[in-house]
Amino acid sequence: MLNSKTIIKALPNILQTVSVPHLGKKYKGKVRDFYIQENNRILITTDRQSAFDVILGCIPYKGAVLNLLAAFWFEKTKHIIENHVIEIPDDNITIAKNCVPIPVEMVVRGYISGVTNTSIWGSYKKGEREIYGIRFKDGLVKNQMLPNPIITPTTHGGGKNGHDQRLTRDEIIKLKIVPKNTYEEMEEVALKLFDFGSKWCKKKGLILVDTKYEFGLYNGKLVVIDEIHTPDSSRFWLAKTYKERFTKGIEPENYDKEFLRLWYKEKGYDGNGKPPKMSTQLQIELAKRYINIYEKITGKKFHSFDYPIEARIINNLSNLVKAKITYAKVGDNYETKDPIKIHTQNMAAKTGKNLLQHSFSEIENSRGESAYVWKRNNEYFASVIEGLGTKNLVADGTRDGEVTYYDVIGHDTVATVVNDLITVGARPLVVHAYWAIQNNTWLYDKKRMNDLILGWKTACDLAAASWGGGETATMKGILKSNTVELGGSAMGYIQKKDQLIEDSKLENGDRILLLSSNGINANGISLARAIAKKLPKGYRTIVSENKTYGQLILTKTNIYVRLIADLLDNKVNIHYISNITGHGLRKIMRAKGDFSYIIEDIFDPQEVFSFIKKQSGLSEKEMYGTFNMGMDFAIFIPKNDVKKTIKMIQKHNFSVIEAGYIEKGERKVVIVPKNITYQSEALALR
Repeated sequence: MLNSKTIIKALPNILQTVSVPHLGKKYKGKVRDFYIQENNRILITTDRQSAFDVILGCIPYKGAVLNLLAAFWFEKTKHIIENHVIEIPDDNITIAKNCVPIPVEMVVRGYISGVTNTSIWGSYKKGEREIYGIRFKDGLVKNQMLPNPIITPTTHGGGKNGHDQRLTRDEIIKLKIVPKNTYEEMEEVALKLFDFGSKWCKKKGLILVDTKYEFGLYNGKLVVIDEIHTPDSSRFWLAKTYKERFTKGIEPENYDKEFLRLWYKEKGYDGNGKPPKMSTQLQIELAKRYINIYEKITGKKFHSFDYPIEARIINNLSNLVKAKITYAKVGDNYETKDPIKIHTQNMAAKTGKNLLQHSFSEIENSRGESAYVWKRNNEYFASVIEGLGTKNLVADGTRDGEVTYYDVIGHDTVATVVNDLITVGARPLVVHAYWAIQNNTWLYDKKRMNDLILGWKTACDLAAASWGGGETATMKGILKSNTVELGGSAMGYIQKKDQLIEDSKLENGDRILLLSSNGINANGISLARAIAKKLPKGYRTIVSENKTYGQLILTKTNIYVRLIADLLDNKVNIHYISNITGHGLRKIMRAKGDFSYIIEDIFDPQEVFSFIKKQSGLSEKEMYGTFNMGMDFAIFIPKNDVKKTIKMIQKHNFSVIEAGYIEKGERKVVIVPKNITYQSEALALR
């Protein structure tokens, strides 16, 4: 607990507001300043103190306590409802989703109490028995526990003089302030949150008396926003003395703004007119109370800091926001591409019947998977087409004399093709190349061409596939000069029906094995290239151990063809495979079923990822949702096959971990070691 001297020292420089010019227009709430950047809302929690819907002054460290405590509760309750938090880059800052706020606050009350005009005790003691549309019996006493928690909704500062205005459930629905189904969902979630918060507080020796929840919509989905279970939004009483003090008619010991409200009530202030000035002693007492409740609830020590903090906040926002490089900005925007993919799949599905004319039929469930499967009688075939992306541009920028790195480029193009094909259990038979150039001058570099051809050939050997030929297209007017677009296709066969791998085989309790990647592979390269433009020597910038940035990117992708064939031939019951490429570890939930994918163990990411994170300003959640982060293949198998499978994988000289399991439930990926969750909507490929 901070001493009074530390708090007094902070008083002259407490955070009343902060301006961050490069973020554009500043908006001000009662306690928070915020900025809107694309789809994000940047919330800066100041030390401003409000009550009665009025700003009364400032309290040292209050902003940090509120922000950190809200973040704590958001993390603890994300299994109940998604929240708006993206990242907490500073004690006073939350980067949040830019939700559309719902103009109704859901106030949940477990006790009849309060001193404000919107409190139920204020109305009850006047003789009212129907309050907020809820009937109350006679004989209730202030601070008495209610039989069940109740919801008393209010508008958000929409009443007279900007005060909250109380409403009934029926009024909200009748006036269409909130659609009926949305309001009912808000009711259900609010009661679940209150129940969770009450049980948690009870373990900490506290009573959660009442609280408010604010909700918003993000992409049409209900999300909890603002803050939850903080001293500004809730009232807390000390549990061990409540019963005795209630019996004696004494106010409970509290750890919230009720102390502040009572102080002002004693001075005759109820929210109207000019408020009395806060005393220094009141500011000290409030600061201690805020810090105390934070430490009681979280079990963590609050770490103080030196004021002023404006420069710290601006610096952290400059590093995080101004310099942030996202994949959507410099490479592929999946929010745009994925819906088009789905539309294309729907149209393509209408052509599957054409196979019947040739005595073939498609495996419908393979549509939207990494490879397409069809059959005739008991013969199964698969095909795929893939592109390298822009990794060849990294090779061009890294080239040092005769070292072209195009052997890596040829290898990786084949790897992107065959690693997709084997996810359905197919063995590649034939690989075809597609190389597109602006004109033939690109072909004149014999060293580069020889390396590309050799890399392609050796990768086909690793995949046990024949290089059947290909197409070298001249695309003048479409492609840039002095570069190449590389892609390829493959066709393969599945030896027998029980070796066909499809998501319908997934079962509750299946184990997830993750194979270690050899580096960045071929995904997220556009973002990696954007970073090179910032570096003093581009791709030749030394990162560590005399390795350049370009060399860290230009590692060969593992080819898993022989491994998967060996596993299948040895009767390993593979239920599903996900090739972790674009979308990062979100790709683990590629299957259609309603499963939660719980990842309890992960490989440490290679150095290239740490460097990209530092240079791009991306959060860990953004990194793991963009790159493979050291894991590029997920194999799903029954628990009793785990030991055998791991042993065989290691025999093929690949690193593997038993990373987690799947369970029936909400479709999502939970990366436990990183406290990261990707909800279903984060991956929409099918």
